[in-house]
Amino acid sequence: MKYEFKRNINKYLSTTPKKVKVKTLADIIKLNKEYEDTALKYGQQLLVDSNDVTGRLIEPEYIAALQERAQLQKETKDVIKQHNLDVIYFATYTSLGPECGFPSMTIPIGRDEDNIPIGSYFLADHNKEENLIKALFALEQKLNLNMNPLKK
Repeated sequence: MKYEFKRNINKYLSTTPKKVKVKTLADIIKLNKEYEDTALKYGQQLLVDSNDVTGRLIEPEYIAALQERAQLQKETKDVIKQHNLDVIYFATYTSLGPECGFPSMTIPIGRDEDNIPIGSYFLADHNKEENLIKALFALEQKLNLNMNPLKK
């Protein structure tokens, strides 16, 4: 992500109006440091790490990550096809969906022993959001899952 982020944020910022003084990722990092008390509640290590790469998308680590993502996409698609699946259920969160571009959703299923909301995680094939929405809606109805995770 950090490789694409630097390139894309710099490209976007270069198109903003002249009155916008922040034109690069480095400018964002600098501005955050100037307003550290309010702007850095969660830090900015990801921004700094992203700024440290060239952003040219030729780094060996970036190429290796693209190859790994392509392999994960293929393996996931093979499982979906081999088993004729509409959705895949995961007992816990997985970054497979976001990292590989598969539509994914979480539905609340209860609370843990500390009363923290917990959910189940589901994934569908590329461009099959409809399958995911239909399956999870049916599951919520069947299990009568009508809980507000913000209420205790």
